[in-house]
Amino acid sequence: MARSVIACRVSPKQKTEIVELVRRLDKDKVTLAIGDGANDVGMIQAAHVGMGIVSLEGQEAKLASDYCIGQFRFLGRLMLTYWAFFSAFSGQPLLDPWMGGLYNLLLASLPLIVFGIFDQELTAEYALAFPEMYSKGQSNTAYNFRVFLSWILSAIWQSAVVFFVCFWGFGDIPQAGGQMLGMWAFGTVVFSVVIFTVHVMLLVYQSSWTKLSASLFFVSFATFASSYL
Repeated sequence: MARSVIACRVSPKQKTEIVELVRRLDKDKVTLAIGDGANDVGMIQAAHVGMGIVSLEGQEAKLASDYCIGQFRFLGRLMLTYWAFFSAFSGQPLLDPWMGGLYNLLLASLPLIVFGIFDQELTAEYALAFPEMYSKGQSNTAYNFRVFLSWILSAIWQSAVVFFVCFWGFGDIPQAGGQMLGMWAFGTVVFSVVIFTVHVMLLVYQSSWTKLSASLFFVSFATFASSYL
């Protein structure tokens, strides 16, 4: 098979067929498709790794891609710098795409929404009896840039702990058959620990519990457990 091919004025279907042809004839190779328009969506989805470029042609390529960058010149840094050491410079994502979708849709969003709406640090009777409690909001000490930055640093610290504990604990351990755990299985372990960490943080910081918050907390955990069945 040729090492390089230049195709000119091909249709979207032909772009997709070129990627599929490479995948079919050389199964050991990892394909990367890069596009910036709607006519590149099929090619992006057919490749192992799809890259979308934000451009004036629309958002279709961005929405269909695994990664998105603003300009073509950012491609080298993305492939050779960010997380390249742990992915063996392959561009392979750690998590399966369905995990990210479930995370935002069911596994973590519902308890957080209920927490933000219904959680009460103080009862209404206590707040009316001691109005000086409202001075915290007037002095802007409950939420300011320093508090926001502390939460950002906490998220970075927790994510680093989750990844490296899983990496050192499971990444290089051979399984019963002598094979290594594998990228997707390792990503599932990391994802499971992330879900557990999110729910533990909710348990720690939630001040009041209602039937709705408790039920959605259970539904979130049950949905996560059923995804492995």
